[in-house]
Amino acid sequence: MMDTRPSLAEDLAARRAALILAGTALTWLLLQWVGRALGWSPALMLVFDLLALAGFIWGAVLTVRIWRKRRKE
Repeated sequence: MMDTRPSLAEDLAARRAALILAGTALTWLLLQWVGRALGWSPALMLVFDLLALAGFIWGAVLTVRIWRKRRKE
């Protein structure tokens, strides 16, 4: 009988990916709200948008790595 339960390292990696994705989304939403309230320039808002995009891509890459590793086993 094969143990299909993920290891502790895989659990931690999955939690890290989830925190990165959720943290990126919440931070981006907060910065959008603050930026509009304080009248930040569109160029500055674009910088935060690009940083959020990088965070989402990073979270997606981590998620795909976890998925591929579990699929191999």
